Amino acid sequence: MSDAEMAALARRQHGLVTALQAETFLTIDQIRYRLRAERLERVHPGVMRIAGAPEGWDPALMAAVLASGDGAVGAFRAAAYLWGLAGFWEAPPIEIMRRPGDAPAFSTSWCTTARCWTVITSTVAVESLSPR
Repeated sequence: MSDAEMAALARRQHGLVTALQAETFLTIDQIRYRLRAERLERVHPGVMRIAGAPEGWDPALMAAVLASGDGAVGAFRAAAYLWGLAGFWEAPPIEIMRRPGDAPAFSTSWCTTARCWTVITSTVAVESLSPR
């Protein structure tokens, strides 16, 4: 496996990879070297950005989803903005939803009669956004 293969995956994820994904392409020592050499940058625990990958709201949402684990999705205002729904013209806070369980400690849970979800909210500063 190689940097090129990891970069191909990262391109599909806004320049991001999880530590587990990186370990399928590189050894732990190779990952550590790339972090020290600033070819990889830690974004969240377990999530890294390839050097030079764009920053902004979309990559921040993807990073939050990747950091939140399997089953996490962009939700609520973040999903409405992502889909370009009327009335959601400005980037909202990053909102992630996932089923309760392994959710990070900074989350809250809520339930409806049918399902329980964990909601993870964070704020991301964005300097400029292209229109949807």
